[in-house]
Amino acid sequence: MVAMLVWSRFSVAAVLMMSACTSSRPPHTVSSAAGSTTPSRSHVAIRVDHPQALVDVLLHITVTGLEPRERVSVQADTTDATGMDFRSAASFTAGDEGEIDLARDAPSSGSYSGVDPMGLFWSMAPVDGAPSYVDLLQPEGQPVTLTVTDQGQTLARRTVLRRPVSPGVTVRQLRPAQVGFYGAYHSAADVSSPGPAVLLFGGSEGGLHGQATASLLASYGYPTLDLAYFKEPGLPHMLSRIPLEYFTRALGWLSRQPGVDPRRLVVSGASRGSEAALLLGARFPSLVHGVVALVPGDVVLCGFPCSAGPAWTLGGKPLPYVQFPGPGAPGHPAAVIPVERIRGPVFLACGGHDDVWPSCPMAHAMVHRLQARNHPYRDVLVDYPKAGHGVGLLVPYDPDQLSGLEGATPDANARAREAAWPKLLDFLARVGGG
Repeated sequence: MVAMLVWSRFSVAAVLMMSACTSSRPPHTVSSAAGSTTPSRSHVAIRVDHPQALVDVLLHITVTGLEPRERVSVQADTTDATGMDFRSAASFTAGDEGEIDLARDAPSSGSYSGVDPMGLFWSMAPVDGAPSYVDLLQPEGQPVTLTVTDQGQTLARRTVLRRPVSPGVTVRQLRPAQVGFYGAYHSAADVSSPGPAVLLFGGSEGGLHGQATASLLASYGYPTLDLAYFKEPGLPHMLSRIPLEYFTRALGWLSRQPGVDPRRLVVSGASRGSEAALLLGARFPSLVHGVVALVPGDVVLCGFPCSAGPAWTLGGKPLPYVQFPGPGAPGHPAAVIPVERIRGPVFLACGGHDDVWPSCPMAHAMVHRLQARNHPYRDVLVDYPKAGHGVGLLVPYDPDQLSGLEGATPDANARAREAAWPKLLDFLARVGGG
């Protein structure tokens, strides 16, 4: 019998479990309190339980010292590596004791709605209104300034620092001329005891864009190789004729690193990259011991764009493919990815409002095939009906700004990623361990 765990709903409570991490994981809080308060009324203060912490930490933010029933605005500001300014804001009414608690109080208006302790973070958007691919998680940490105002008067200000990596994690840049692939290896701080490791890659955007996720996974003790397979120097310019052997070369290198158990290797691919991850698990079952497929496809598609021919090759030959995604590829059985051949657990995450492709129908098609073949592993499907393609970005509390990623409602992806992230960590901990 297959132990198939399916979540179709989510709650803020799921992420609260993150504070109860096992002793093998680093503590969430990275350092002691920091920031400044510059109020016009000295008794007004912004209190944050973890002013410097890893990016997946659920912060408890309160504003104290206000007048009972006073209406104020709470604003969040930050600047990304390119100099683009991001901002969110929400209006609140203080309680009878002159306090606002973001974990208890819903804003009357603003960038987000409903009670959400991290609403000010995921709802940040470019100040100039221009759509942008958001990457606010800089390696040195992302400072976010919180400001409380009343009719334009500043009452309090405080800066918090969101860190994508814990102390001790190291990053090594790897290039084709030296190792045969293009990547960045994020080594965990403690490599004394071999454990699971992750080969991570993205989709049709190309390049090396998973470093924030890789650093965060390494912070939890999972060495992670962030891999580019096109659109970087020395690699193909587009998603076309990518040899699966390119990925196995990277897996071989990863298996030899300190702290890596070669019997517990996980491949993780998002969107078009999910095809490669699932194909690697199915075609190389002795090398891959777990697969993470985010907003996945269950069939092999053409290259990107389709005029580029096949996306993937094996042994120098194109893998059979179709031009349009859809569950099971009716009439083209050779293009269906044989997920039942994977010798390890499979983690699938999808969004019911995915405007890029039908990730949930395709994920459910894979679940059906796994169950029909009595796949003997604890596979996981997390299905978020209101989320979009952006649930595949995984790291919680980051904003979405690209069309097709946002989901049915502005908060849908934020809620989904908040719920999915601890489930993924639990999945990784179990790979190869029963």
